[in-house]
Amino acid sequence: MSPVHGIQIALILAVTMGALSRLRAMRRTPEDIAVKALFFALVNIDISLILGLPEPFWTIYRLLGEIPGMVRLFTHASVMGMAYCLQIFTMHLASPDLTTSDLDKGRRLRRRWLLAGLGALVVCYLVGPLRTGHPFIPFGGERDPGVAAYVSVIQLYCCVALTDALRLCWRNRNITLKALRVGLRLLAGGMAFGILFCLHKVAYFVAVAFGAKPSWQESGTAGIQLLFLGPALLLSTGGLMAPRLLPRVERWRSRRRAYRRLVPLVSAIQAADPNSAIVEHAHLRGRDARLLNQVITIRDSLLGPLRSRLDQRVYEIAYDQASRAGLCHEDARATAEAACILGALSSEGEAHNPLAPTSFAHHSDLESEANWLARVSAAFAASAPVRASGSRHARRNPGTAGRA
Repeated sequence: MSPVHGIQIALILAVTMGALSRLRAMRRTPEDIAVKALFFALVNIDISLILGLPEPFWTIYRLLGEIPGMVRLFTHASVMGMAYCLQIFTMHLASPDLTTSDLDKGRRLRRRWLLAGLGALVVCYLVGPLRTGHPFIPFGGERDPGVAAYVSVIQLYCCVALTDALRLCWRNRNITLKALRVGLRLLAGGMAFGILFCLHKVAYFVAVAFGAKPSWQESGTAGIQLLFLGPALLLSTGGLMAPRLLPRVERWRSRRRAYRRLVPLVSAIQAADPNSAIVEHAHLRGRDARLLNQVITIRDSLLGPLRSRLDQRVYEIAYDQASRAGLCHEDARATAEAACILGALSSEGEAHNPLAPTSFAHHSDLESEANWLARVSAAFAASAPVRASGSRHARRNPGTAGRA
């Protein structure tokens, strides 16, 4: 097996996995046109890659009665279908401001382009590859105007489709959502390389058809097309996957960072009350489970044993000091919460001024709650206003032992 075929098989496996993933998403949201377009784009890429391998090519060639160029006709039709699906996907992804009527109109227009391109492809196949009698077009081109016209139809249609998608990506390259913005920029880069590939292929085959002989190979294992096609596939694949993968990576990083930042606060609470852990650490699997256990441990302690020791006056003093130190409102609130917790851990008696129920921030989802408590934990571990407020509270409660 040549290195090129090995890379091709790896791409087939990767594209197949992506298609199966999109199939599950399509079943969950059957009304999402962008998901459907991406799924069928990946299916068309898979078909073209599989038919490009020697074993499937010759097997299907024999099954079709050894009709000249027929397998390549299916391959090139799938390439055009992929370009059409990318147009539709990009239009829905990059144009959130368009109405349903505008999107329907855009799909109908691009569908007419595809049907016209497929019709021209069949006509050029009849006067080109079918007439020459070869199983496939030679890698170095063929001195035949019909073959040049056939290749030109495929590449010029793809060039038009990719230019249309590139225009949509570039126009919306500064969209607000980071993952979508990165995806559109990667797609734009991949489509730019794809356009260069198409234009080079047309120029090469037209030159060969009229008798010129370029000094380099266009396709094959040593062909120059890899310089265009490789970056096009890599950047386009990255662009297609970025809107889905980047939020997951960011969420993983956020939870990992929150887990680390929560350690000081959780350790202090468990030192004061060894029975505060909801589940033993050794019985938890995965960082998400351990993060959830940290959040529950903190909230359970604040609602249970520490609730009566949280002092509103400590909160107000710490908030004022943090504000005067130049902290923003959210950081000042986190500092004040940390001061209250430190004071509660340092005191054994009930607070003189019980904490108002609305003083502490609460969030409905794990992500927001963990990030907020991580901010409180960071203030608990390092903020000077917290230490000052905690000391003042300890002085107000003589005889207490600092156990944090």
